[in-house]
Amino acid sequence: MKLLKTLLLVLMLNVFNVIAQNDSTYGNKKLYFQNQIGINATNFIKQFLSLNSASLGAPSSYDFNYKLLVGWNSKSTLLAGLRTGVGYTTSSKNSNNITDGTSRNSDNNSFAWRIGAELQQKISKSWLVYYGVDFVRTVSENNTQSVINNGSTFNPNLVTTTSTDNSKIIGWGPVIGVQFRVTKRICLATEASFYLTQTTGGQKTTSSNPNNNVSETTISDKNTSIVTPTFVNFNIIF
Repeated sequence: MKLLKTLLLVLMLNVFNVIAQNDSTYGNKKLYFQNQIGINATNFIKQFLSLNSASLGAPSSYDFNYKLLVGWNSKSTLLAGLRTGVGYTTSSKNSNNITDGTSRNSDNNSFAWRIGAELQQKISKSWLVYYGVDFVRTVSENNTQSVINNGSTFNPNLVTTTSTDNSKIIGWGPVIGVQFRVTKRICLATEASFYLTQTTGGQKTTSSNPNNNVSETTISDKNTSIVTPTFVNFNIIF
């Protein structure tokens, strides 16, 4: 599944790149196309500047971003187009007790994706602001397996319990950001967003001890998600 999503992303970016040549004609006017590829550089900046976690956060779920923008010409103060972003996080934690054979292992995986529209407005030589709207989707899965000893060290009675949590988030909302152009091809950006989301999912627990089995539960919640501009995207323009 992860490989399929990666291939789809690469294909989408290639299609955009083929379409978005530097210039194209529309009637008697020559349109200007701009591509932007960006990464969430917050963690790198924190290490480079020796900042603590309280100084700069990384609330954005999207590690890689792409924008396809169009204007009437290369000097246009207004650009409009499409934006998309993806993010993937994974973590695991394992603990084992050799003496009594107990253990606890957990794996967490999350894939986030967004697509939307954006309008950029240049306000000075180096600064611009942008506004837009996103449609977002996130899929998460958490698996935990624990082994406990209901007996003794010399007469163990090991019970294995497995718990699986799945959630899917879908939503939409406005976004506003600011971008600083370092050079002709490099810029830094940050943004804030407000998403209205709906979460669906469920939890299932199984155990080698039938008395510990828990029936599968489902959830369906509506929430709001606010992403603050406490992260930095490093963008390359071409």
